[in-house]
Amino acid sequence: NLAGQDAKYMIAQMEDIASGARVSGNDARGYPRTQGMKDIMHLVTKEERAAIATWLASLPAPAPKAAEPPLTPERIAEGKAAYTKGACQTCHGVDGLKPLPTYPITGGMKKDYLVLQMKEMREGVRANGKSKAMLPFAKKLDDAGIDLIADYLSQVVRPAK
Repeated sequence: NLAGQDAKYMIAQMEDIASGARVSGNDARGYPRTQGMKDIMHLVTKEERAAIATWLASLPAPAPKAAEPPLTPERIAEGKAAYTKGACQTCHGVDGLKPLPTYPITGGMKKDYLVLQMKEMREGVRANGKSKAMLPFAKKLDDAGIDLIADYLSQVVRPAK
């Protein structure tokens, strides 16, 4: 899901992973999810990171993956309402598609990834970059609210660039 993402955002995240500023919780095996990337980031120069980010940003964004079971139009509308009520559009833009500079595009991202990131921001696990600005908003969300917003965002179609 990095295809079509903002290059400046991806570069900032790679730098944060390399420096240890971006950390994550553990995967199902008990290993920190970002540790593997951190361990090899020294093999990729800053120029190569920029080239990778530019290339990924130039690719067409993937089509949303259909939810299983399929989401109802009512569920998507509830998710959009929760996104708006939570003031998510303030930084991420309408439908998560036009973020402020250095914020990620969230529309069309995979649901599981969105849920994980929102929970890790709410719990203070992920605190790099603009995550600190999101903390007051994320703290107001319970798991059901996060799931609802993630259902909505995961079904947003990113337009071609």
